[in-house]
Amino acid sequence: MFAADARQLISPFGTLGNLTYYRTCWTAKTDRDAFGSRAWFWSSIQVNTPEGKVSVPFYVAVQ
Repeated sequence: MFAADARQLISPFGTLGNLTYYRTCWTAKTDRDAFGSRAWFWSSIQVNTPEGKVSVPFYVAVQ
């Protein structure tokens, strides 16, 4: 976000301490060789919030 000075950042970022966050744990299962080295996949989850649904994309790389 562009701001001409620090005071302009107080309104949009002043409530960062009130944010709620969640930690999730995922397990992916597939056939024996489907996740080879350097494979990757992506998807998204839908999160219901008081303001409506939010799509949260994620990307996973297999090392």
